[in-house]
Amino acid sequence: MRTIKKFLSVFNAIILSSSFFWSIVILDIIMRNRIPLYTRDAVSHFVLISIVIAVMFLLPGGPLKWGLNLNNWQIGLFLGIISGFTFGVLFSLFSHGMNTLAWSFAKLITQIKNKEIIIHLIAQLFLIGLSEELFFRGILVTYFMRHFYMKIIGIHIGVVIVSIIGASLQFYKLFFGTTFTVVLPLFIGAFIYFVFLGWLYQKTGSILGSIITHNFGNSLLFLISLGI
Repeated sequence: MRTIKKFLSVFNAIILSSSFFWSIVILDIIMRNRIPLYTRDAVSHFVLISIVIAVMFLLPGGPLKWGLNLNNWQIGLFLGIISGFTFGVLFSLFSHGMNTLAWSFAKLITQIKNKEIIIHLIAQLFLIGLSEELFFRGILVTYFMRHFYMKIIGIHIGVVIVSIIGASLQFYKLFFGTTFTVVLPLFIGAFIYFVFLGWLYQKTGSILGSIITHNFGNSLLFLISLGI
């Protein structure tokens, strides 16, 4: 019976994660002919943030018990900034290779004058990472850490499970023509990234560090892309 409950927990997490992703897709389709791309993205994640926080208030203990707190905030802030910078640079090298070295501040300034670019940068700084961390680390990892007890090399099995589920969403790109050989490295990179974010939450008891890492890393990747 206990094994069946654990299997159902994982299955439900897969369904919820798929719903999280497809909610973004559906919101984008609804707004497609009326709102520009980057604005749609920002609005979609704002809506999801509102929904997830509302759900947290309905869960036992409220948001504070589901990672949305300031526990060990000094460690979370420090590690978030350092790891966000590191992942931002690594992802840039992975995405652009040696072209990253051709980054130009002048090109960045030229690009960032565009209104849609500014909106997307704001979304990267404050919304996109926040929505994903609230859901994946805040709700899913917290749930598994409370109901599963095994650890792998000091990392909670719940972190690993959620990382596999979250990284697997990369395979949606197969539906849009991306080849498996391209998606597989993305899956591996996302899995490693999610494991780190989950470990950071596990270490501090707060999703503050993972939010900073995610938002800062995404923003840095975007800024580097603009300057190439």
